[in-house]
Amino acid sequence: VGHQGGTIDLCARLTKTDGSVLLFGLPPAQDHDHMAIRFGDFVRNIRYVCTHSPGMESFELAIDLLQQGRINVEPIFTHRLPFEQFPAAFDMANNYRDGVIKTVLTYD
Repeated sequence: VGHQGGTIDLCARLTKTDGSVLLFGLPPAQDHDHMAIRFGDFVRNIRYVCTHSPGMESFELAIDLLQQGRINVEPIFTHRLPFEQFPAAFDMANNYRDGVIKTVLTYD
């Protein structure tokens, strides 16, 4: 997942007990000092795997989990916009507008 607080919280809630949340990349600059993890995630034994520059092993793991259908990423896609609206989609995602977590661009 990305590092927007809402994204991390949602992914942790969607993760089964003893499951893992994979965090790729760096959080926005304003979030570098701290990141909150909910107490309930500790109780459910959620494991966080963090990397600021995912190597091929981490990337391959994420792709394998997606291909096997072991993880469902649909709940984090909060917005779908046609490709023609790319500038608006980028602005929305970059500035966390309208409750966006992740945006999907569609092609007709």
